[in-house]
Amino acid sequence: MINAVIRVVYRLYLFCVQIGPLWLLILAAFGSSLGLLLRRRVGRGLVSQRRALCQWMLWFYLAFILIQTVFSRRVLFGADAPLAERIDLRVFSSWGDKLTYNIDTRMEFALNLLLLLPVGRLWRPSLQKPFWMLFVFGTLLSLGIESSQLLLRIGYFEIADFVENVIGLCIGFGLYLLRERRLCRKHA
Repeated sequence: MINAVIRVVYRLYLFCVQIGPLWLLILAAFGSSLGLLLRRRVGRGLVSQRRALCQWMLWFYLAFILIQTVFSRRVLFGADAPLAERIDLRVFSSWGDKLTYNIDTRMEFALNLLLLLPVGRLWRPSLQKPFWMLFVFGTLLSLGIESSQLLLRIGYFEIADFVENVIGLCIGFGLYLLRERRLCRKHA
């Protein structure tokens, strides 16, 4: 168990080193600008403070996902690498390995589930849109991430990752619904 915790902490350290100070500055500038825009909307009475905060967290997290999954990675494959080697279209091909093999594969499974979970959780309070729009947005976002990894040669296009991302998105929305149900029961 201690080894697993050490690995997680080490991976977080590597992530901070990998993302680099330039991307952290860009992310901070984006977050600050977005915060100022939302603050003006709150000042004009266009949105509540809670909704503005949820919008800021959602857009900031989406920028973070883009930086982490596309811009901060290095090219893994040469230009001569065949496309077929970088695509895995089997839907549940790696789930047995991810759940039983070792800590690294289980960590990958968990991170794929957690990647879009905050988007699902923040969707409704920030944008007030229905679930089907979240599902379409999350599907396109996950498909875009996997496609960019394939086209930019920075990773594999795996249907299993795509499915795990969408499942995490749905879990996040489910967490939002559970919280709302508890609040409704509490006030009733």
